[in-house]
Amino acid sequence: MSTKFRSLSAMLVACLTMLVAAASASAVSFIPAPGTYTVDTTALTLTGPGTSIAGTDQGGVAVFSFDNVSIAPTVLLEVEGSRPFKLLAGGELVVAGAIEASGFSASAQEAGPVPGGPGGGAGGVDGADAGAGPGGGGVSPIERNGGGGGGFGGAGARGGIDEGDLSGLGGPAYGDLNTVLQGGSGGSGASNVGGGGGGGVVALFGATVRILPGAEVRADGGNGGEGGTGASGGGSGGGILLRGVNLLVDGLLSARGGDGGEGGCCGNGGGGGGGRIALQYQALAMAGTADVSGGQSNAFSGDPSTEPTGAPGVVTKIGAPTVSTSAPTALKSGSAVLNGLVNPNSGATTYHFAYGTTTAYGSRAPAGEAPVGAAAANQPVAQFVTGLKPNTTYHFRLVATNIAGFVTASADATFKTPACIVPKLRGKKAKAARKALKKANCKAGKVKRAFSGKVNKGRVIKQRAKPGKVLPAGAKVAIKVSKGEKGAG
Repeated sequence: MSTKFRSLSAMLVACLTMLVAAASASAVSFIPAPGTYTVDTTALTLTGPGTSIAGTDQGGVAVFSFDNVSIAPTVLLEVEGSRPFKLLAGGELVVAGAIEASGFSASAQEAGPVPGGPGGGAGGVDGADAGAGPGGGGVSPIERNGGGGGGFGGAGARGGIDEGDLSGLGGPAYGDLNTVLQGGSGGSGASNVGGGGGGGVVALFGATVRILPGAEVRADGGNGGEGGTGASGGGSGGGILLRGVNLLVDGLLSARGGDGGEGGCCGNGGGGGGGRIALQYQALAMAGTADVSGGQSNAFSGDPSTEPTGAPGVVTKIGAPTVSTSAPTALKSGSAVLNGLVNPNSGATTYHFAYGTTTAYGSRAPAGEAPVGAAAANQPVAQFVTGLKPNTTYHFRLVATNIAGFVTASADATFKTPACIVPKLRGKKAKAARKALKKANCKAGKVKRAFSGKVNKGRVIKQRAKPGKVLPAGAKVAIKVSKGEKGAG
């Protein structure tokens, strides 16, 4: 299937229907019959053979929600419009066919704007306009030189130079699909021709997401076009986000930059930068291809660009965080330091400890979430907790949440706070009493001496705290020691 294939009308398929017809996109499975279906993210509609489904606008994203989704090899979803496109399955989402969300390519000597894919920036209007979007390709100040390619995951390439030393600059890289769903940017227009449209955004969410062998999900940038003199820039690649507990990718994910237009007599257009592909998962099997290459600047005859291609884009893989706990330190009757390890697995992650006297926990430290970064290795974490009771068993666990929303909790662990459990001291020699107090996590307090006709000299007559009383570890226990019977020799 051509990267830039964009059907202008749905194929007519007689006597075929779909499981979903004239329905709202929720609480039903989407298993389309063979044919071409159009998703319009501006109108929030999905239409095709016997099918009319309404999506919803959720924070500026066109969302189509189903129980399960299965796109057969004979099915093509063509996606266009102003909003990013999100296909959500509560269960399994399987793609064996194609989802096309690329930007449109410019036609020779036709002024734009050339549309981007869903949520992508349009190409610039002839020689007057830079491409739309944060990474729009720059216009050449000299008509005979090429326009710049759009940027997104990678920067666009500058246009070719026929005259002087100035051409349209490539647009900059920007964005992060793990935080914001956004598309690519358009290439610059040039003399009498619009720039290539930026690739759109496709987000596929499910408990399990499977891209089968031979399947294609595309959000490529559109090609630039041949102008009256200099050529226009290619659009940048767009964005593809896959999120699932289980991701299995055996097909093609493509967010390539569009090629710059043919300069002919003059400067070629700059290639668009590659887009962004983000994978968020608990388990990943990746045997397929993720293509975020930049578009070519010098694919055609014409004065070349000093930057032969747009810069490659970015592929990010964020697994669920992993966590473990270790023994508390600085353990006292009323406080402890809880310890553990968090591996963010390359996604920005926060954590907290939950603790309490049962596995319902009830308390947490810190009160909110503490950041632990986005490394791909174990990071030590610790929190000081207070207000504990002595001689009490506490349960605790470590909980981490990453930028993709995956939450991982460690197994339950326990510790017991120390305490001074006051021993029986009456009748013991003073030295033995001190040893008994130390063994019980107590300390000897004030020692008074008094005459006693009942207790032998040097032995404890009385203790301030009663035997069996639970005090904080290290608590002092005052004792009174016999001086023997008064008047005895």
